[in-house]
Amino acid sequence: MEKKNFRDKRYEYKGLNKTWKGKLAEAKSSGNSMKIQEAQDMVVLYDSLQLAHKSILNSFYGYVMRKGARWYSMEMAGVVTYTGAKIIQNARILVEKIGRPLELDTEGIWCVLPGSCPENFTFKTKVGKKLTISYPCVMLNVDVARNNTNDQYQLLFRGTNCMDFTLAKGNLDRYKNISTRLKLGPFEEDGLVRTASTERQRQQVLMSQNLLDLANHAGHRTGHGHPVPLGRQQLEEP
Repeated sequence: MEKKNFRDKRYEYKGLNKTWKGKLAEAKSSGNSMKIQEAQDMVVLYDSLQLAHKSILNSFYGYVMRKGARWYSMEMAGVVTYTGAKIIQNARILVEKIGRPLELDTEGIWCVLPGSCPENFTFKTKVGKKLTISYPCVMLNVDVARNNTNDQYQLLFRGTNCMDFTLAKGNLDRYKNISTRLKLGPFEEDGLVRTASTERQRQQVLMSQNLLDLANHAGHRTGHGHPVPLGRQQLEEP
């Protein structure tokens, strides 16, 4: 429960960060320097808070491997590590069909995509609100959902030790007092390629320039290509 509350707090900060980014855009349109500065400060604040929470959440599987941990479970650590590795491997396979992967780690992928690849889409909902999505992230998240969703769950009834029922997803609606099922957090964009600092990373980018033009240091697109850091795949539990 503590981890679920901690995760939900991060989602709250992410939502506030998005809200203030919208206010920042409005302030820039109006030209009000005081409002621009206030919005910029709040964007930095909430982005820092959600990243701090994210870092702690992403270390959870390492925590549960320690024998002194409150929720020590080698089984949990093993399945989280294995599932995360398979997700990143599948992401690499998908990205290689479109562009070129630059670097993989346990929970993220950096890659170069051609400029012809769709980037961001903005929709207008029925209630008039604008919704912007990252096409590369959505593309990977669909792949994650397709390959890592289990439609059968064990149900924990509150106030009991009963976990004897395994039901299909369609039968869950009639049960009111059950625990939230395990789920996978989505891929997220995570900065620009200019943050790469090692010589190996720089050489990979330079090699890729033979095929694709890259973004400049200001983050603007140049030519027909751009770096896309398809950020961190976060594995979560209730």
